[in-house]
Amino acid sequence: MRPHPPQTIGFPRESGPERRTILTPTLARSLTDAGFDIHAEPGIGEGIFIDDTTYKQAGVRLTTPDEVWAAPLVLRYKSPNPGDLTRLRPGQHIGALFHAEGDVDLLAALTSTKVNAWSYEFLADNGQFPLGRPGGHIAGVQAVLAGTQALQHPAGRGVLPGSLPGAEPANVVVIGSGNVGRAAALTAARLGARVTVLTSGPTSRDEYQAAAPTGVTVLANDRTVLREALASADLVIGAILISTHDTPPMIRTTDLHHMRRGAVIVDATCGYGPGYLPTAGPVQKPGDPPRIVRGVLHVKVDVWPALVPVTASHAYAANAAPYLVRLAETVLRGRDDTAVRTAQITANGVLAHPVVRQARPLLRDNAVTATTPGYAARAGTYAAEVTAGLTVPQLLDDLLRPGLTVAEVPSGTGHYPHTYAAAGCTTVLIDASPEMLDAAAENVAGVPHVSLIHARLETLTAEQLRVDLIVVPNGALNQLADAMPLPDIFRQLAGVLNPGGQVLLQALLGEPVERCGFYEPLRDDAPFIDRVIPAPSGGTLVRHRRQRRTDDRVSIEFVLRHNDDQVYEHTVTLRLLDRPSVTNAAAAAGMKVTTYQPGLGQLTEVLLAAAPT
Repeated sequence: MRPHPPQTIGFPRESGPERRTILTPTLARSLTDAGFDIHAEPGIGEGIFIDDTTYKQAGVRLTTPDEVWAAPLVLRYKSPNPGDLTRLRPGQHIGALFHAEGDVDLLAALTSTKVNAWSYEFLADNGQFPLGRPGGHIAGVQAVLAGTQALQHPAGRGVLPGSLPGAEPANVVVIGSGNVGRAAALTAARLGARVTVLTSGPTSRDEYQAAAPTGVTVLANDRTVLREALASADLVIGAILISTHDTPPMIRTTDLHHMRRGAVIVDATCGYGPGYLPTAGPVQKPGDPPRIVRGVLHVKVDVWPALVPVTASHAYAANAAPYLVRLAETVLRGRDDTAVRTAQITANGVLAHPVVRQARPLLRDNAVTATTPGYAARAGTYAAEVTAGLTVPQLLDDLLRPGLTVAEVPSGTGHYPHTYAAAGCTTVLIDASPEMLDAAAENVAGVPHVSLIHARLETLTAEQLRVDLIVVPNGALNQLADAMPLPDIFRQLAGVLNPGGQVLLQALLGEPVERCGFYEPLRDDAPFIDRVIPAPSGGTLVRHRRQRRTDDRVSIEFVLRHNDDQVYEHTVTLRLLDRPSVTNAAAAAGMKVTTYQPGLGQLTEVLLAAAPT
C-alpha cells in the first residue's frame, strides 16, 4: 500500500444496513477547496442515490477500503463497529457521531486501539452544539409525528394536535429547549397544538423566549411547574440533550398517576441507562407499539434520522462542512482550534471528554462480562446458526474417556456437550456472556454432569478450575488471538490443566488461508448471504456477511434476519495464524504441539500437551 500524503482524508462506507453517509458532493468540494485530498470507497453514496461519477466530479478519489482506512484522518457519519477500529493504527484520527458514552464495547475498542477519536455531537462553539442541529431537528420533528401517531393508538388520547371547530387542540409539553426541543416545539405549534416548553432554568428560558414561535409558553422547569404541566398534557416530548447513567429521573412512575389516561410520552433523545425518563423503558424499534405504563403510552426510538437517510445526509453534511474543514486543519495541519478540541473523546486511547470519562467505572465493572458487540444477541439463535450440524472434531473421540473433566472455552451455547457426556466425562462450559450461558443451560438440560462458568479466559485461575482437556472450538482461537497474544492465551489454558492435560484447538491456519464456514478469502468486501437455515421459532434465518481483510486481520460483519426482521448485527475480528506461530507460542507458554491434522470445514485440529510436572 502506498503511503498517504499528509493531507489525505479517508471516507469508508458505513457499517451494516446504514444508508447515510457524511460524504456528499457539497462536503467533498469544501474539503478539496481547502486543499485536502479526499479518498473514499466506491459506492459510498449508494444509500442516498449518489453515484460514483458524481463523486469523481467533486474531486474524490475512489480507492480500496484498505487505502481509505489508512488515511491519517478517517471520517464517517456513524461510529464504526468496534471490530473496524482494528484497521486503525495507534495515534490515527477518526471522526464520527460516536455516542460512545453508553457503549462499553466501543469505548473499550477506542482505548485498546489507542486512536484519537472525535465525536461530532460534542463539538461546542460559543455554548452551542452546532453539529447536533440537523439530527436534533429531524428527531424533534419526528418525535411530534410519532407522538401524534401514538395518540391515535386504541389506548391513546384520541386527539389531533390542531384545533377544529368544537374541538380543543392537544396540549404538548416539550422538556428542553435545545436543538431537539426547539424543532419539536416549532413542529407542534405549526400543527396547531397548544405548546409549553420547559427550559433548564431562568437563563435558558429568557434566551429561548425571544426565539420561541408565536403562542408558545416558555417556563423555567422545576418540580411544581413540571407536575402542573403534566396534569394537562396530551403529549410530552423529552428533549434533554444528555441523558446518561447518572442522570436523575425527571418523570417518575408516581407522576404518571397525575397524567391524563392515554397521554403519550416520547423520549426523543434516549441516552443511556434509565435516564431522566425511566418509565419509557428500553429503546424500541420503529413501528413497535407504544409501551403502556399506568395508562400512559411511551415511545422511545433512537434511530429517527436513519429513517430519512437522504434528508439526514445532505442536511448534516452541509451543516458540518465548515467544522469538518476545521477538524481536518486541526488534525492534519496543527491548527489550534478550541471549539474543535471540545469534540475529542479519546487521545491516543485515553478517555479525554468529561462525559465519556464517566464511563470508566462501566469499563472496569464490565471487564468480565463485556464481549464483542452483538454476541449476546446471538444467544437465541446460536445453536441453530452455528452449532446445528457441526461435526465433532476428528481427534476428539480418542481423547475422551470416562471420568475426564472437559472444559469448552468460549462455549457459546455449547458445541459438543452431548459428545462429552456420551463418553462419561464431566463438562464445564465457560463463556463471557451471561445470555449465552442461559441459552447453554437450556441446550444441556438433561445432560448429566454439566456446569457453567461465567468468565473470560484471562480471568480463569487454577483455584477456580482444574480440568483434563480444554476444547477451543470452531475458530475461536483466531478471535481470541485478535485481543490477546498467543503465548498469553496458551499460558491461561495451561494454568487450569491437570498434569498431563491437553488442549484441542479448531483453528484457521495456513497461508493462503483456505475457505471455511465463516471466511472466504477469495470474496471481495461486498455483503452476501452465507447461510439460510430454519429458525427454532418457525420461519427462516438468513445470515448476511461482509468481510474485510487488513494484513493478518479479518473483520467479519454478520447481520442475521428472521424473515424480514433484523435479529442482530455482530462484528468479529479474526487473526489469521500459521503453524509456526502456534508452535512458537505454545513453546513460549511451556506447552508442546503434538498433532496438526486437517479438520472438517477447513479448520485445522491442533493438539497441545501440557509440560510434565
